Amino acid sequence: MGRKDTSVDELWGLGSAPRIKITKVRIGAAVLLCALAGALAAAAASAATKAPPPKIDARFHGAFTMNGRVTVAAGIPGESKGQGVTRTWQFQSERCKASVCAQLGLGRGLSGGRVSRLNLRRIGPGLYRGNGSFSTDLECMGRVYKNASQVPYTVSVRLLGRARVGGVWYATAVRATYTNTRRSDHTPCPLGAPHDAASYQGTLQGQPGPAPSPPPTSTTPAPTSTTPVPPINGA
Repeated sequence: MGRKDTSVDELWGLGSAPRIKITKVRIGAAVLLCALAGALAAAAASAATKAPPPKIDARFHGAFTMNGRVTVAAGIPGESKGQGVTRTWQFQSERCKASVCAQLGLGRGLSGGRVSRLNLRRIGPGLYRGNGSFSTDLECMGRVYKNASQVPYTVSVRLLGRARVGGVWYATAVRATYTNTRRSDHTPCPLGAPHDAASYQGTLQGQPGPAPSPPPTSTTPAPTSTTPVPPINGA
């Protein structure tokens, strides 16, 4: 007599139906694993897209070309939201140990060829923040009031790129923001509530390396012309 092969299912009295159920379970598990893998891949891609800037340090020396965009413009003549601006910012590192500096001296180029100077304090790896102010003329009833408005502001600078020179890192690329929330008015005319803000991307002019001396600490005086002078844009 010929031998009849007996499956494991038949030995256990399960017949063929459980095989179908087992197959369904296996297919369901495979689908679940694929879905889980897809979700993990999407989460990883999202995390990579939103990754913060690298936590690096460097000395800041020299002039940077700052290409900016006005993000807020309220009541500032000649300035509008979305407007592009190009400025020159001069940096000088202070109180440094190797490539880490506790403070930066900054000379910010303004409209009209003026320069506003301030100090920035290190608040984290490659991140600096400081407060400054400048004055601007105001025109009221046909009269120009010299330095009639004080403009306080905050600047934040984030290091984005650096180069190594002689064992020390020097900044080559930065991101920055300028924020002004209020302005004073020393004229008889109502000023309203003008304020502005801007964001910048900056690159070093020339080669990285040490600068000879820090910039002056005073703000360049306003022009002395008796003709009306356009208000200074802080952005």
